[in-house]
Amino acid sequence: MRRIFILLLFLLPIFTAVSFGNLDPPVSARATGLGYAGATIHENGFAPYWNPALLPSLDNWNVALMQAKVGGDTQLYYAAYTRPLHRTIAFSLS
Repeated sequence: MRRIFILLLFLLPIFTAVSFGNLDPPVSARATGLGYAGATIHENGFAPYWNPALLPSLDNWNVALMQAKVGGDTQLYYAAYTRPLHRTIAFSLS
């Protein structure tokens, strides 16, 4: 009985990590590859998703399109248009 308990104690975290590992949808392959550090990457069209406060710091307008298969039959589609209007004002549609 004790061996089974110890075995389950070590195997339960592994099964939990496998089954709940894809709950965060990946938006932007670059940010996902950097360990979901998208808040620091703001020079592209994915800024409205990761950190909208940095939109005015964009240099020019951006369009971002993405499609990802999250798991099973679930698909994630993301589209964004961003345009800085002034030093402190920006427009974004996502």
